[in-house]
Amino acid sequence: MTTRNRWRRPRPRATSFASTIIYVNRESRIVYASHGSEHVCGWYPDELIGNPLLFIIPERDQEAHLAAFQVVVEGGKPHEVFQSVAVSARGPDKEFPINLTLYPLAGGLMLGLLETR
Repeated sequence: MTTRNRWRRPRPRATSFASTIIYVNRESRIVYASHGSEHVCGWYPDELIGNPLLFIIPERDQEAHLAAFQVVVEGGKPHEVFQSVAVSARGPDKEFPINLTLYPLAGGLMLGLLETR
C-alpha cells in the first residue's frame, strides 16, 4: 500500500444505517431510494419507488409539504433547501423523527437526504 492510499479518507456512505437518499421527480414521485431506507424508515427501496413522496409523510404534514414542494418545482427556493430540517416521517407501523436535507437537481429532480435523529 502506498502512503497516498494509506492516508485516504473513507468516503461517506449514504447507505449506512443512519441515512438514506431518495430522488423525487417533478410529480413528487419517488424514483430512487438507497438501501439505507430500510434502516431509516422501515421501507425497502422497492416499496418506496413509484409511490408519491406523501407515502412517507405523516398526514398532518402533507399539506405543508405539497405547498413547499410546489415552490421548489416552480423554481423558488424555500428556506429549508440545503439546510437540515427536523421533521417526522412515516414507516410501515410508526412515525419517527428524522433530519431532512433537500437538494434541487437539474431536470426537476429533488434529492432528499434523510438521517435518523
